Amino acid sequence: MSANRRLPVPIRGSVLSPQWRGQGNGRGIRRGIMVQTIALVSSPLLDPLPEIGATGGPSAVLRPGDFATWNDAFDASPNAGTYILEPGDYRAWGKCVINRANPAGHRRLIRFIDTTKRPWNRINNEAVTDGFQFTSGAAHWAVHGLTIRGPGLATCIVKQGAEHITFDSLFIEDVDTHGIQLVGNHCTVQNCVIRRASPNDSVAVLIRVDGVPNVGNRVLDNEICDCVDGVGVTWDDGGANPYQECLDLVVEGNDIYLTEGHYVHRPEPVFPPGPGYPRVHARAENGIDIKAGPRTSTQPLRFERNRIWGFRAPEANSAQKSDGAAVTIHRGAQRILFAENVIFDCPIAFHEVVRDLAFPIGGGRKVTDPNQGDREVTVRSAIVSFIHPYNPEDLGAILRTKLPFRLEGNRFSHSRTLSALPKKPQTHDVFVDNVLHDDTPFGEAGDDWQQAGTNNRVPPADDMSDVLIERCRWTNPGLVRLRSAVLSTDVFQQR
Repeated sequence: MSANRRLPVPIRGSVLSPQWRGQGNGRGIRRGIMVQTIALVSSPLLDPLPEIGATGGPSAVLRPGDFATWNDAFDASPNAGTYILEPGDYRAWGKCVINRANPAGHRRLIRFIDTTKRPWNRINNEAVTDGFQFTSGAAHWAVHGLTIRGPGLATCIVKQGAEHITFDSLFIEDVDTHGIQLVGNHCTVQNCVIRRASPNDSVAVLIRVDGVPNVGNRVLDNEICDCVDGVGVTWDDGGANPYQECLDLVVEGNDIYLTEGHYVHRPEPVFPPGPGYPRVHARAENGIDIKAGPRTSTQPLRFERNRIWGFRAPEANSAQKSDGAAVTIHRGAQRILFAENVIFDCPIAFHEVVRDLAFPIGGGRKVTDPNQGDREVTVRSAIVSFIHPYNPEDLGAILRTKLPFRLEGNRFSHSRTLSALPKKPQTHDVFVDNVLHDDTPFGEAGDDWQQAGTNNRVPPADDMSDVLIERCRWTNPGLVRLRSAVLSTDVFQQR
């Protein structure tokens, strides 16, 4: 492998950029000479929200004591292009329900009066609401800079038949349901902080398939912390076709993680497996949970440049059901691209469940997946490190998969095993140009890894180098160091 080798960068706007430390020849041949940083950059798909800076259009300034309900406020200023909320608690107004469509070139905006600071940086100087519901017929609205805080059923939802809704820079915390639920199409959730959702089966951002395909939604540059699932893509288990499609979804640039406050620590056992084994569980499930995907399109769902860490398996008798994987792929999920993600400090990186032959969905019904082929999952240019067992039953496996993945240009290190399960008969993972630190055994991946012509490497430990990962985009930006996680000759660059 040549020096200054570049990891594949398949799509624009890479978050990989160089940062050189120390002295040396710039090639980083001696360990410790070169430490690079994977820096945070903004997604190129962000909605720029030009309405925030627009002047001259009709607007209405709202205060909590001025009206009893949102309907009263809209009735008082029906032609306002921008509704501006002064600081205060608007939860007594109830949920803001909107069913009006605007022209594509005349989007309407609901925002906080001050646009210079995000709401998590001005707590006690915020507009607290009970959430927003866009019903069938609503189109071309944006909500910016507001706080949604529980307890109660505070949440945001775009229902079927609503479209082109943007949620930007919202602060959502301590809610009893999902943070934001997208059933409608072509919506964007961006630059938000969503944290501490209900310990029940809630998802910070839920992409919900319901009767018809879910199309064109975006989840960009959010910070999602201490939620049961970070980003979820449902299947339509109660519908006529549970395997209805999800199409053209992009989940990019998000921090999805758990903190120590969401863990459950148990005393070490006295009996076998014996003292010394850690017992650390979580009141959560997965970073990303995918149950649906494209059927009529070959274009994959895209999960790009996300950072996922800190997940643990829940306790066996808890309401959460998971093995603590960063990413879970099951039910009708297929055609998925994971590109340039960083996953670390979890018991499993990717958990894939073999397709359902006949899955019971209630009322005695069983459904069979009409497509029993491969998942068509590609993992490209990922850094996956420190996938570790926190309980005796944890696998510490990068891959717990039954159907084959295609793995291209990844860096794997410091884990109990690369692959924990044998593949379904007559199927094989495809490994192309990957690097595996020599502290991580192949497990079930040995034969597939060694196939001729794939150019995979298990280099000496001295050929590996540290990398700095910038994370926690909004609440506490900082760096975490992943030691010996990349090749010393790797060059991470932005283009």
